[in-house]
Amino acid sequence: MDSLARDLALPLLVTFLTYLGSQQLLKPLSKWRELRDKLIIASVQFANYVAYSYIDKEGNRKFEDRGMINTVEQHLRRLAGEVTTLPDYRFYSIWKGSLLPNEKAIDEIRGDLIGWANSLIEKDLKYDPNREVRIESLKKHLGLPNYYSDMKETQEKQWERERKS
Repeated sequence: MDSLARDLALPLLVTFLTYLGSQQLLKPLSKWRELRDKLIIASVQFANYVAYSYIDKEGNRKFEDRGMINTVEQHLRRLAGEVTTLPDYRFYSIWKGSLLPNEKAIDEIRGDLIGWANSLIEKDLKYDPNREVRIESLKKHLGLPNYYSDMKETQEKQWERERKS
């Protein structure tokens, strides 16, 4: 009987430790990888999306496509909520700073996503000038290339050349 208990103890211990490692210790890492993938897809999918609005003859504001605005806005806000829950995982503190973003970075990512969702509607040909800054800040946190400053500098040079012409 002792031999049987010893023979079963090691496999049970290995199984338990494997479960603990995969379901608890590594859970924040897999969740962040999943969230990061979703954020990258959203940054590509919705990068240029702006909904136009105007005021009709009766003075009511009309939107280009209210259904799409709601879809994009809800998606960005849902991602902000998911990112906010990352520190709630039990072993988050082990990985934060090295493989996971710290609480400050998580707050910035959440703020960028909510700000981006709030800036989807262009009103009377005016848009939120910080929209691109939020998107580029999000890309920075995700480790993606940041071309906003280069692109803006190139556009300003082009506009300057056009003014001189």
